[in-house]
Amino acid sequence: MAAATSSCRRLMRALTSALFPLQLKPRLGAGSRRVSSIRLSSISGVVFAAWCTETVRQAAHFNPINMKAAMLRLALLSLLIPNLSWGLTIYRVGGYELPQPELADNSDVEFVQLSWEDFAAGAEGAMAGLEVGNEGRLAPVFIPSDENMATSSFARGGGPGSWKYNFLTKGEEIDLIADGDSTTFLDPAVLVARSESSLVYLDLGGRFLVNRVVEYPRPNNTDRHIEGYTLYWLPKGTIRPRGNNVIARGTDNRNPRLEINFVPRLLDQIQLNIHQKEGWEIAELEVYGEGYVSSAQYVSGAFDLGQPSSLGEIRWSGFQDTGAKLILRTRSGHTVDPNRYWRFTGRGEEKTFRNAQGVPLTAVDYNNLKGNKAEITTDLDNWSSWSGPYDWADSLGTPITSPGPRQFIQMQLDFVPSGLEGAAINFIEFRVTQPPVAGRVLGEIWPIEVKPGEETAFVYAMRPDFAGGESGFDRLVLETAGQFTGVDSVRVNEELQDWRLAEPLADQRLVLEVARMDRSKTGRVVEVFFKGRVFRFGTVFAAQVFDSQRPLEVGQLVEDGDATFRLDSNQRSVGIELGREIVSELVLSSRVFTPNGDQINDQVHIEYILLELAGTGEVEVGIFDLAGRRVRQLYRGADTSGQYTRTWDGRGDGGSVVAPGIYLYRVQVDTDEGQEESSGLVAVVY
Repeated sequence: MAAATSSCRRLMRALTSALFPLQLKPRLGAGSRRVSSIRLSSISGVVFAAWCTETVRQAAHFNPINMKAAMLRLALLSLLIPNLSWGLTIYRVGGYELPQPELADNSDVEFVQLSWEDFAAGAEGAMAGLEVGNEGRLAPVFIPSDENMATSSFARGGGPGSWKYNFLTKGEEIDLIADGDSTTFLDPAVLVARSESSLVYLDLGGRFLVNRVVEYPRPNNTDRHIEGYTLYWLPKGTIRPRGNNVIARGTDNRNPRLEINFVPRLLDQIQLNIHQKEGWEIAELEVYGEGYVSSAQYVSGAFDLGQPSSLGEIRWSGFQDTGAKLILRTRSGHTVDPNRYWRFTGRGEEKTFRNAQGVPLTAVDYNNLKGNKAEITTDLDNWSSWSGPYDWADSLGTPITSPGPRQFIQMQLDFVPSGLEGAAINFIEFRVTQPPVAGRVLGEIWPIEVKPGEETAFVYAMRPDFAGGESGFDRLVLETAGQFTGVDSVRVNEELQDWRLAEPLADQRLVLEVARMDRSKTGRVVEVFFKGRVFRFGTVFAAQVFDSQRPLEVGQLVEDGDATFRLDSNQRSVGIELGREIVSELVLSSRVFTPNGDQINDQVHIEYILLELAGTGEVEVGIFDLAGRRVRQLYRGADTSGQYTRTWDGRGDGGSVVAPGIYLYRVQVDTDEGQEESSGLVAVVY
């Protein structure tokens, strides 16, 4: 059914020569919708729509004859429409109240709105410590100072419990201490213990900052209050306190309302030991604090894109307080389950992921195993590892770094609040293209070790493979944190090719139009010979390939791999020779300048290169007199490795032109490893 529906939808997209538009907005589920803008050509489009619907109806009965006939009809029509293209699909998770993207108005673009709950459905999907707001904002649970965590713990999967007949137990009687009703109570007769004391515990359903615990009997039974007690904290996953887990202890309490205040601490569970076997009761056990749950996680299911797809940009909106973190990662795969399930064979510690018939174990198989369960690992044959964290500053749009084309994608959000400082995400939006431009593109660069800051001749090799149905590509985009300084040539299988710059050459972006690569050229090696500079170790030269005939659609990321036997790197990153200074190649545009307002030699340019910075360094560029007094601060800010230029117009901090003479210019960099500076002299004359 799914195959027929997908084929039908792709065929419908092929009929784009419209005489009138038909807007279809079917619902996908409680929190999801798919919006398609489809153009049908006159009566033929209507007839085709009916024909396609009948095809799907037949397939839905799952009669082998009907299914075979339905798929045959779809395959036949696919031959009549050879340039079939699914196009661009934009998925948005959350952000329910936002308008659809402007691109979705285009007939070749499909927009799909998903809820956080829908996106988490399926294999491996999970939400822990999170709540979804009315407008689709996903945020860690926040506890205000007046909220009783005991009564709200049930909704988070927690709640009270005790020991009965030396077994951990929960039940309606024990739940009464957290029901918010002071007229119901827990009678110690319900608890049967071997010692002269009883205990109750409370799982908060998450780790929260707690500073107060309150307990009291029913209002008309104040004589049945607790006199002696010990309050413990319990680590998550444990059920027995240790001696050093004591929060508070009392032996002669006379107050019916027992209120225990303490320094705020992160707690998952508490346990109250009552030093009396009888003669007491608990109407309510209340727990208070304030702040976000200490950690929360969202993991989407293995989301099915319908068929192998090129993975494009991902963007998001939200907030991240200074003391909190929100970490986004992705991974992609070919199968519905990212896991590989292992069992012991019975021969020592030997393990296998296959059953006795040699078939890989499924989740169901694994759960049915008795005593020979082994581990669960990621299926790295079919799934990538989790990506590195995406930079929060790239929220307006950045390429998905997980490899494509893939049929399945999964996302993980780790929220790390800190007390009253939290983080939340309004929506995630990502784009995919079907079919992809190529089956796979491997890339590598040479050389992989260079002198920092020096112009170097590089070759970037790419080898595309086409399985059939991909559109091919004719545009290459290379991006780096280093610097491009020029392009020499482009070769395919060592033969020179025509090429041109599709965009003006930029320091960190190179866009080339090249001869079209498609299925007829599968396995051929494209080599780009260019010059550039690298300023820090591990600089990546990322590449994407695009089809210029599909301008709305996304590019395909080039993966690390063996593109050609002539290069021995199998990687797209470049290292540098270590041990050099951080501030390099400090030069002046002129040793002498005349800031007299005649527009001739009125300014001096101070150029420098920063090398080997791990992240950013605090940089200050200043002008000083020969006595060491600062005359002008030209720049102060956080910079990464790279080449920079600062300009001095001969004026001091007050705005007046300085007196003629010799001045010192200085570039100073502060890093975690220490401070480094470089300086020189410049003359001001009139």
